[in-house]
Amino acid sequence: MLPEPPSLRDSVVRQLYDFFCDGRSFQHERKELLDRLPNREFFVSGLTALVVQTTGAQAAWVSPFVVVAIILIGRMGIRAWCETQIRSAS
Repeated sequence: MLPEPPSLRDSVVRQLYDFFCDGRSFQHERKELLDRLPNREFFVSGLTALVVQTTGAQAAWVSPFVVVAIILIGRMGIRAWCETQIRSAS
């Protein structure tokens, strides 16, 4: 008797893990995605404008902090997700 194949959900989660957590898998696809992301500057300037409007600070001072916050939140979220996948697999 053949072993039961993994569920679609398990296969998708495994592919997501390979994309986000494994440095070797999907290297080409990640680079293409980053190169093709439209409106990165628009997104950052929109968030900066929102913070400036709310706080009254100067955009030149706020923009670098917005970029750093986006990068840190993204990386922390990905690392946390990868860690939960490793723990759930063991």
